[in-house]
Amino acid sequence: MRPIKITDPKGVIAAIPYLLGEPPQCGMVALVTRGTRVQVGLRKDFDDTHAPMEATTDAARLVAAAQGEGDGLMLIAYGPGPRVTPYVDAVQSAVRHTRLTLVDALRVHEGRYWSYTCQAGCCPAEGVPFDPDQSTVPAEMVARGEVRLPAPAMDPITQARLSLAPVEVPEDDVKEIVADTVDAARRWADPVARAAEQLMRAVDAEKAGQGPQDTDDLVRLAVYLRSVPARDRVWAAINPENASTHTDLWSKVTRSAPRPLRAAPASLVAVAAWTGGELPLAQAGVRVALDADPSYSLAQLVQQALTFGLPVERWLDTVRKKG
Repeated sequence: MRPIKITDPKGVIAAIPYLLGEPPQCGMVALVTRGTRVQVGLRKDFDDTHAPMEATTDAARLVAAAQGEGDGLMLIAYGPGPRVTPYVDAVQSAVRHTRLTLVDALRVHEGRYWSYTCQAGCCPAEGVPFDPDQSTVPAEMVARGEVRLPAPAMDPITQARLSLAPVEVPEDDVKEIVADTVDAARRWADPVARAAEQLMRAVDAEKAGQGPQDTDDLVRLAVYLRSVPARDRVWAAINPENASTHTDLWSKVTRSAPRPLRAAPASLVAVAAWTGGELPLAQAGVRVALDADPSYSLAQLVQQALTFGLPVERWLDTVRKKG
């Protein structure tokens, strides 16, 4: 069947209900493209608990997921400017450091749209009025047997797993970083203590808002986590007060690590998310870890605990006793 050709913002906006369901009242929709075709749609609804300070983390997760699916990104934000613009700005900033092309970024609110990427004067300050029903896209969709979809019931584990999708890093560059890190570690007098020290310094830096961002630094942390005793010192230090710090840090490491090294940081994501009450992300971390290494014992342990509904308090008590 001939694909539907969409050439303007009005057509994109009109197509969203047929592609992803009714758009959010306040949130973002991202269409990931490969060439001229839409590969997948991603959606994030904002509720009253979302604050602009979370924009950078949300944008990093969205962009990381998009990189695994295509080469272009079309962003449509729904809601008032002060509420959604910080997220759009964060996505645009994150895309600049990737090979993704930002096709366009739109904001839709109360029957009008604005483009964040157009040159001065192309969008009036009051926005461009539009009526989706006047677009030819709905008619073409209906003619093909498509219907408007309800707002999707999102699978929270799948959505959480997208936040751990690998970023696009040249394989040769990663191999070089891993080899250099392994060689340097071999010369350490006490490799376990030194690896644990490096890992905990990264945690402290993340807590202070100065955590590692460069791929080199994140891959090095993944290498240090190959030391099981050093890794155990990290997960033993996770508690409800610092769980979000660990979740953010090890999510970044998981996204940057090559597949053979993803099991350890993904398992730490699972432990931290579970400790912080983010059960879908905990499940996602376990799945990512076991995909990388089906026999990884920490991931298996967390999976069993989650399957049987073990209260996280009991887990923490066990860790403290071992400590």
